[in-house]
Amino acid sequence: MARGELLKKLFRSYSLRDDEGFKHTADEIIRDEESKNNRVLANALRRNLNNSKQEGTQFSLGGPEKSQPRKLTVVPIEREKQLPLVEIVRPERRASDLILNRVNQHLF
Repeated sequence: MARGELLKKLFRSYSLRDDEGFKHTADEIIRDEESKNNRVLANALRRNLNNSKQEGTQFSLGGPEKSQPRKLTVVPIEREKQLPLVEIVRPERRASDLILNRVNQHLF
């Protein structure tokens, strides 16, 4: 399968919290890298996938809100202390709080 299609499949399974689909697609990507002799990348991907399963982090896509699609977010982590480098702040106001003229209402 083409690289782009594999990545779309991986992100779709992640957003839908499809554990089996995610693992299967991740394995396909790893095999694809191995077939290209990108062994260092393939080993790193396999190690990350296996570590996340063992630690129970990032791989379990389920949870109480499993029926709702997941939004992808990436938070950079400081390497030495493993602390997040940014804080995600959710706004308290919504687009529906805005008073807009009719020309701009269709934007939201």
